[in-house]
Amino acid sequence: METNKHNIVEKLQKETTLRSTVVKVVIEVGLYVILATFDVLLAYNKVDFFLPFRRGFFCSDLNLMFPYKDLSVKESHVILISFLPTTSIIFITEILRNGRRLKKYCYIQLYYRIIGTMMFGFSLCILFVELTKSCVGSLRPYFFAVCQPNMTLTNCTDHYITDYVCRGVDGAAIIDARKSFPSGHAASVWYGVTFLVIYMHLRIYRRWKRSRAFCPIIQTLAAASALYVGVSRIQDNAHRPVDIFAGATVGIIFAIITIYSSSVLFTEKRTYTHCAAVNSEEERQFTMENET
Repeated sequence: METNKHNIVEKLQKETTLRSTVVKVVIEVGLYVILATFDVLLAYNKVDFFLPFRRGFFCSDLNLMFPYKDLSVKESHVILISFLPTTSIIFITEILRNGRRLKKYCYIQLYYRIIGTMMFGFSLCILFVELTKSCVGSLRPYFFAVCQPNMTLTNCTDHYITDYVCRGVDGAAIIDARKSFPSGHAASVWYGVTFLVIYMHLRIYRRWKRSRAFCPIIQTLAAASALYVGVSRIQDNAHRPVDIFAGATVGIIFAIITIYSSSVLFTEKRTYTHCAAVNSEEERQFTMENET
């Protein structure tokens, strides 16, 4: 009788835990979808209230007279550079670290928390970048080539010109030409690279001695790819060096805040709170095997 009662209570507890977990996941995914959608709308200037500030210029400003060029590194390439290596390394690392200790559903839960946290932090980073772009309204180096302002209708002297009309036919490009500072490409790629570098240090370098020669190579290649993206934006006349530096700084800061505000991802005791692995003796043996 007592056994049946215990089984019923345990079953009810499992059902309650499952329902609460499902509700939590649905809420988290819903919030992320809303935030990511808003980021995309801001990035493509679909929200009229957040259109970039209309900043003026000096007719003799040589920094705005660069020719317009096609992008060397497109947005899709930035996403691949930022997150494909990161997610792949996280996936492989967590399998090697926990494959012998965690059940499948526990591993999925762990991977969901790491990737979910990373993507949520990235969405907040892009939100900050896009709002800053709109508030500042910094003109890109190719602004004159895209806008083609009607100089004959303005007093084109050494005065600051705000009363002008763009004769360019590409309205979307004209709006985007007012969003130079900070660089969204630099913020995106440096966020992903910083997350990867810190993740590898905390989850691989400090755990497995045999990987300590391997980690710096991957981290250096990741940083080099981020530098390449920034340099390509300057070569394409889309940004100035200060825009790249500001974007990279924002991405790095958001990645650090995301990681260290979510200690559950990198603290061993918290990692297995909801998913019991094995007894302490087996865990000790597993650690010794990988540290020798």
